[in-house]
Amino acid sequence: MTKEEELKKQRIEFLMLMDTDPYQWAVDRAYLTFCRVLDGYTKWEKGNCKGETPKQEAREKLLEEIEDYFKKPPQDFDEWHEDLASSLREKYKDFSVFTEYKGLSAFTYGCAQKWINMTFKCLYAITDFSDLLGHSEIKASAFRDCHIPIDKYVIENAEKHLKVKCLWNTKWSKLDSYDQYLGYEALLREKLPEGTNLLDLDLALWVKDSPGKVRERLEKLGIKLS
Repeated sequence: MTKEEELKKQRIEFLMLMDTDPYQWAVDRAYLTFCRVLDGYTKWEKGNCKGETPKQEAREKLLEEIEDYFKKPPQDFDEWHEDLASSLREKYKDFSVFTEYKGLSAFTYGCAQKWINMTFKCLYAITDFSDLLGHSEIKASAFRDCHIPIDKYVIENAEKHLKVKCLWNTKWSKLDSYDQYLGYEALLREKLPEGTNLLDLDLALWVKDSPGKVRERLEKLGIKLS
């Protein structure tokens, strides 16, 4: 199996049943991958919120920005990403009732990057089918500058197989320094062979309890391992 065939296979494996607009599906699917770290939020939202919630406001902002990204890409992806991450973070930070409610975790840059980057990963998985879905603008070339969704599997496997060490001493969900986040993304980008992006690397690294499979996927990307 060629490198291109393997990458296509991995994207298809990641693809899940989608019965709505791809942008909405991606944003909502991405939220499910990190919302558990917002301790107690779901319980609070159901029992205490009577109107607009920080989740709803952040979702609308993310959906708007992601759709605009594919129609009119920003000149500087890193700058655009930081602005969006800061905006999502502020949606929660400015919601005083939420931030003062006992037992709820802060919405950090770690949370923001996971929501944004996983949205891109979900959309990357459907690039082979975007024409059929009526969204030909969702094409592989649009993901060239995207970031990797950071979580414990990426951190652990990147250190083990790529010798890239994490730049902070907390869980990824507690990370609240955008400079540290961006520095880590840069270190991972240095490992990329020509013609690949950080989402390709994520598909290789995001494997649970199977070092051999991680190495196999990295080697197929063209990364030489010691």
